Amino acid sequence: MENKTDFLLKLSDYFVAVLIGSLSAVAIHFAVSPSWSMPTAMLAGMALGMVVMAVIILPFSLVGGIFEIIMPGMFIANFTGMACGMWIVAYTPSLKALLAFGFLTGALINIGFNLYDRSLHGEISPVKEDSLK
Repeated sequence: MENKTDFLLKLSDYFVAVLIGSLSAVAIHFAVSPSWSMPTAMLAGMALGMVVMAVIILPFSLVGGIFEIIMPGMFIANFTGMACGMWIVAYTPSLKALLAFGFLTGALINIGFNLYDRSLHGEISPVKEDSLK
């Protein structure tokens, strides 16, 4: 039972990560104009990505814990916002391309955080109730 719970918590972390990346890209697609300057689009995209992340984190922090979501979420929101904002100004990509970029950014950054955490702490086994007595 504990392994199933651990798997569902990890799955929820990945779901929130790709949701942050994808919805940040969608919001930036509709907010940033191709006529803006590159630094303005980059800063506006980063700010909008952080707003999207804050809205998404509030309900999902009750499920998986705020720390496991907010650390990769900040990187995902900032990187997706910065890259999508500049990409819109430079090439005017389609919404599908931005969605794919946000999805992949969220997944890859979350994988990076999980691998780094595992290298620091190793595989953590669940605590048995017998060991607490």
